[in-house]
Amino acid sequence: MPCEITFVSAPAGSGKTQRLANAYIALLKRGVEPGRILAITFTEKAAAEMKERILSLLKTNDPPLYRQLLERILEMRVSTIDSFCLSLIRRSAPLIDLSADLEVTTDDRYLREEAFQEALQEIRPRAGRTDEETGRLLEMVTEGRFRGWQAFAERIHYLFEKIHLTSREVYYTPINELLDELGRYSRELVDHPAGPRIFTNYQDLFPPAWTEAAAAQVAGCLRTEQFKLLTEKGEWRKQAPPGSGLKKGAYQNWLEQFKPLARAAWQLESYRRAGELLNIFRSRFLEAYRKKKWAADLLDFTDLPLLAHQLLTRHPEALNILYAFDEQTDHILIDEFQDTNFLQWGVFEALSEEWFSGASWRNPDQPTSLFMVGDEKQAIYYFRDANSEVFRSIPEELRRREPSFRQETLKHNYRSRAAIIEFTNHLFSQIMTGDPGSGFRVGYLPLEQARTTKTPGRVELTLLESGPDQENREEVRGREAELASRRILSLVGEFQVSEKDETLRPARFRDFALLLRERTHLKIFEAGFKKHAIPYTVVKGSGFYQAEEVCLLRSLAAFLADPGDGLALYTLLSSRLFRFQPGEFLRLYDQPGSGWWPKLCAAPEEKARTAVRILEAALARRGRLPVGRLFEEFLLDAEAWRCFPLDPEQVNLKKFLAQLDQFSEQGLSLSEINERLDRLSSDPREARANVLTEDLDAVQVITVHSAKGLEFPIVILPGLDQPFGNKRKEPDLLAMERDPKTFTLAEEPESRLRQFHPLFLENREKELEEERHLFYVAVTRARDALFLSGLRTEKTGEKEKSPLDWIAGALDLDNPPPLPGFRVAGASMILAELETAGPPSPEKAGPPPAAGPDLSAPLPAPQPTSRPATDYLEEFRAVSGQARQLGTVIHQLLNEISLGRLEAVETAVLERCRRLAYPLPERELKPLTIEAWRQVSELLAGPAGPIVRPRPDGQSELPFVLNRPDGSIPGRMDRVIITDDTVRIYDYKTGPVRPEKLAEAAAGYRPQLDIYRQAAQSLFPGRRVETHLVFTAAGRIIPVEE
Repeated sequence: MPCEITFVSAPAGSGKTQRLANAYIALLKRGVEPGRILAITFTEKAAAEMKERILSLLKTNDPPLYRQLLERILEMRVSTIDSFCLSLIRRSAPLIDLSADLEVTTDDRYLREEAFQEALQEIRPRAGRTDEETGRLLEMVTEGRFRGWQAFAERIHYLFEKIHLTSREVYYTPINELLDELGRYSRELVDHPAGPRIFTNYQDLFPPAWTEAAAAQVAGCLRTEQFKLLTEKGEWRKQAPPGSGLKKGAYQNWLEQFKPLARAAWQLESYRRAGELLNIFRSRFLEAYRKKKWAADLLDFTDLPLLAHQLLTRHPEALNILYAFDEQTDHILIDEFQDTNFLQWGVFEALSEEWFSGASWRNPDQPTSLFMVGDEKQAIYYFRDANSEVFRSIPEELRRREPSFRQETLKHNYRSRAAIIEFTNHLFSQIMTGDPGSGFRVGYLPLEQARTTKTPGRVELTLLESGPDQENREEVRGREAELASRRILSLVGEFQVSEKDETLRPARFRDFALLLRERTHLKIFEAGFKKHAIPYTVVKGSGFYQAEEVCLLRSLAAFLADPGDGLALYTLLSSRLFRFQPGEFLRLYDQPGSGWWPKLCAAPEEKARTAVRILEAALARRGRLPVGRLFEEFLLDAEAWRCFPLDPEQVNLKKFLAQLDQFSEQGLSLSEINERLDRLSSDPREARANVLTEDLDAVQVITVHSAKGLEFPIVILPGLDQPFGNKRKEPDLLAMERDPKTFTLAEEPESRLRQFHPLFLENREKELEEERHLFYVAVTRARDALFLSGLRTEKTGEKEKSPLDWIAGALDLDNPPPLPGFRVAGASMILAELETAGPPSPEKAGPPPAAGPDLSAPLPAPQPTSRPATDYLEEFRAVSGQARQLGTVIHQLLNEISLGRLEAVETAVLERCRRLAYPLPERELKPLTIEAWRQVSELLAGPAGPIVRPRPDGQSELPFVLNRPDGSIPGRMDRVIITDDTVRIYDYKTGPVRPEKLAEAAAGYRPQLDIYRQAAQSLFPGRRVETHLVFTAAGRIIPVEE
């Protein structure tokens, strides 16, 4: 039976997840068991959303099928591609001499560095003699002169990063084709009369036989004397080189014929050099890294698709592995297909190859299907080795091979208002023009509005006027930060944003997203928000080790490891904690002593005395406290919570402390930890700690990459004048995927010669195309309003160097097209309009965030119809900052006790309290921990004890998503006891309530518990549900009826 193949192109806002969920449901309605359907996506979050959408649609449209699926929910195979590949490898691990207990390391950079250093130690010439490979390695190092070792190390680390390519079976280079070309060009040029007047050794450029060695010699000569061909800027010369005596016309006649030979020689040399380096890497470094990994039963993420593909295509037991898969699976659904590469596609192709022939291994008449969905315009992960060529080439291949192939293109946009859609269509129809001869240039199909709102929304492009400081990019970004801040304040409470049902409400801070292409100027925008008291949070993103608060702790680690480290101490003293100014450092310099630390100890000023006291206390704790605790005590002594008050800063600090705990568990000393941190901090890609934004009324600051898959009512997109590839260094070693088994590698150390190399040129074109996609993703995140800005100069629009150049090329900035809701204005005009705008009043800003009556409740509750329970928390509201902290601590303590992770004894609980309550100062920490222990201990000693303590029928922090006509409500139930016929829900309330008011207070929580009850009835159909409140301060359990 032919395999059903469906390929869906789903642009932004067109309901991609809905379409995939419908495909899944269609299989269920045909009687396919959920365990026989494999759904693949690329993130855990996307996998969870896919499950939630399938269940939501079924519950609304087919309740009987919903109940059936709910009973077999554990059979649903919705997975990331990494998780699927790992499970495949674990099942087959004995076949490749690996342990079935394999884990995936997240610290692969450290392992690679260790393998690199150990492999270098083995490169030792003996008795003045070296083998050929070692000799070539040493030549590579010495070629770079004083940067030799560094350049060599950078290339090896690049090959490590590209293991998924450099480990593949076939390394393709066009060397034979280039040799044929060189021979052909030679016959045309060898007797040219102008040649000897340019090169004195002209005949040496034409060897009798073109071999790799001969070509290398020619390329070396042309590289040395390239000034005879190229200018300082890397352009082909127009005038003959001095001393040749040639006129311009004669020189140009010869040069036009000689250019192909020079390019071919340089290209061939680049492939040859890369091949030599690859051989050394594979034999010396890659093998050492693999042994180190596998000896520790570890894989890295690049191993997963690579080993999976090798198992399915090259292993002697491949047919048995495929048969085992076929026994379990008849249908594969792939989400975000534009983010795959040829290797990942090779895994799916191997799994479904037999289906393409018209039969499954198990049953020739068994129906099979392959479903793929994505949007090539949102392919923005080329830098992470995604390959958008897959999106175009694989459907074409399947169309030729499979008569059943069917392609759909979704056109309707359900996300944005008319102004955003019309602007997007007008702009990107001119930016994304496509190229039939290219595998990656994307064309654009207009979006059609599906929303029913009558108001068009708003798109505004603000142009900052250029002035004498136009080259000062930081000042320009500062002006944009001021503009964005003032714009937000003017819109909060005034601009009407729409809910999913198109009802309108005033905008709040949480409706805004500031999208940044990169984080270079993040601090400038943060400063702007702080200046105007705008609440904000930085979402996701990289640069953890470069965050100010993390740099502070890295410097502390360096100082504690070596108090003589002057740079570390200077960084500490100039940080927000101590705030030493340049004049104070000058005074310190005049103090006696041979280093900064002795000078600081000798300084008489009070500020210096304070710094010495705090740092001496930290030094005294070395060796007496675990490293994580030592750093905690330092932060408490220095009152760091006052210096880093924002949620993003504090979660970064907590992530760093957790990392220190991991290092301590590994037995690392303080010096070894400092060394490890020094290596890790060189990578700017480490993710910052994430801040949960669901309950925050704050502007979200997020990179465009992190915003993919999200949507926001109002999007602010600054920095459109920033040039592409800003501060990005082009690699001199470049690997590129060709198919699941093949890749190409080239090395060209000279930037001026890369412009003649097809591989480097292709890479530049792909990076530029990805910039188009990234801009498209940014613009299409907006639902109701989009505000763009950038600096306009005289050169704006002349070349494709920035998104603003694209806009200028597509729109007449002085006479913009009459698109609905769109306007172009100068920054001075916008600021004049905003001059009277100030901070929004509480009335303008709308109601406060919808939090539950309890300050620490995990689920937002609807407004209760009876008197809210918050009326009874006035006493504790006097210390409302601690109220939330205390509630969080008690919830976590009870959860850990229920799970058996925390022993319910005073010493253990108090120690855990200190960690959970960080960064409160000691004077606030002590009463909080005492109160937390009082509530927990009395609770355990009373009627609630059997409920809280570990038990086999108990669940803690049980997650759920309740789907209702007015939207989905996610949440967690604190404690659930599940028996054969009853589900008992217990919700912890930590605020103090007077005993005579407990029953009345409990009534105020009834709407919240009704949500829990409905969710439990969906999760456990047919069982009676009881709901209870546990007032921890009073030690009382109050049942709450419907």
